[in-house]
Amino acid sequence: MHADEQLVRACLAAISKADADGWLASYADDAVSRDVPLDSVWNGRAELEAGVRSWLAAIPETRMEVRTVFVDDRSGACEWTMSGTLEGVLDGLPEQLAALAKGKPFHDARSNRVPVLKGRPHSGGDPLLGLGRRARPVRAAASPLTGAGAP
Repeated sequence: MHADEQLVRACLAAISKADADGWLASYADDAVSRDVPLDSVWNGRAELEAGVRSWLAAIPETRMEVRTVFVDDRSGACEWTMSGTLEGVLDGLPEQLAALAKGKPFHDARSNRVPVLKGRPHSGGDPLLGLGRRARPVRAAASPLTGAGAP
């Protein structure tokens, strides 16, 4: 198994265990996590920590199931499903929608591209960035609550 595949799987497993420290260990200090449908961006270590802890408070029973992961030394892709129940405030989710969604279970399936150029993340507007020896994956950009997803 490619080391970057192990990294993606470990990150998603940490989310499923509500393990903030494990999830944060998957990020480089300068990583950017972009949830396109929610228009939420976590840029750098401080915002990543706040975002991860906020997410786990809002959806403490988040479950991630990895369906497929493909990576090589330049890029990769990950297909996953997520489920949970919104229990609190979620970064980027409008208050009116949050009020309607609170306490309701959701299930969402997404896939993300992971571009890597010479071991460094290449943004290019992609939702999942940062695989490589010197960078780390970021939270996939999909919104289980709005039903929208990234390209």
